[in-house]
Amino acid sequence: MHIERATLSQGEARRLTDDIKAQAERLCFMLLEAYEGGAHLALGYSSWGAYFEEEFGGGSRAYQLLDSGRVVRAVEGHSTIVERSRPNEAQARELAPLLRRDEKEMLEVWAELRVEYGDTITANRVRNLVGRRLDRIRREEDARLRADTQPPTQRMTVGGADIRHCDFRSLDLPDGSADLIFTDPPYGAAHLDLWRDLGEFAASALKPGGVLVAFSGQRHLPEVLDALRGHLDYLWMAAVGHRRGSRDLWSPRVQNRWKPMVVFARGRPESREPLMDGFWLGDRDGKEHHVWGQAEIEAERIIETFTDPGGLVVDPFLGGGTTALACLRSGRRFLGCDVDGAAIGATLGRLELQKNEAV
Repeated sequence: MHIERATLSQGEARRLTDDIKAQAERLCFMLLEAYEGGAHLALGYSSWGAYFEEEFGGGSRAYQLLDSGRVVRAVEGHSTIVERSRPNEAQARELAPLLRRDEKEMLEVWAELRVEYGDTITANRVRNLVGRRLDRIRREEDARLRADTQPPTQRMTVGGADIRHCDFRSLDLPDGSADLIFTDPPYGAAHLDLWRDLGEFAASALKPGGVLVAFSGQRHLPEVLDALRGHLDYLWMAAVGHRRGSRDLWSPRVQNRWKPMVVFARGRPESREPLMDGFWLGDRDGKEHHVWGQAEIEAERIIETFTDPGGLVVDPFLGGGTTALACLRSGRRFLGCDVDGAAIGATLGRLELQKNEAV
């Protein structure tokens, strides 16, 4: 039967669709209760799949619906999720692979989606963000596995830049040797421990008067500042805005067009040219080389503000290598590391290209 025109009004169609979603969510909970109560065993079935096939006429959805119920239950049990909003069955189905790997990551993804898209979240948007998180988890697990089976640090040098494949917390760097740590750590609640470790690392690695400059997101900015203040002296915060593009947030309702750049120091820095604390940039080329990449013009301005030619700049979260490239162009020494082999590869490729162009 082919339907060529709607007999329902838009309002009727929306109400009916919402009712279907609500019934699907209720079905997930009922099936979860049946599974955890052993209904299939009580009725003499050898497995949950066999029970579902015989009683409901289809086995392919037997475990999908259970997973969706588990996702919704996890969200409802977490009081900090935005508006305690439950995912519908389709959204929960896309979140389920992440729940099986890491419940905390799943809850963070759902909260992030609610903040950015509000009630306009689609299953495809959930799928895309979950896929990126699963990729990152796999990369981190691969990095930990390599750390257990290989020497702790793989070291490469290109054009005077020292590139190391390791976690910054295991980086072999003499105390008091860095003039500037310029970096872009991961944002989000799941990474706040990295900021505390970064503050401790910087307090040891920086020279007296050396400076840490780091990009941050806004949502967890108070925790970021607290983490760094435990080890360093707060100097200032700059704003880096982008002329092209913005990010609409639903909670709070904000059209976001800038990111913070926090500036801390080990003691009192030497007197230099003043820091310009506001940048308006249209250059988004850094994203070509790494998903969190930053524009080269940002890096060059900061490096030239806080260091002299020949000074040592360190980037503990190398990403696509923008800071390394800016150091080579401005005559500074560079040391950077990353746990992600793909980031190391992207950086080495850019450095080789820059070296060949300079010949």
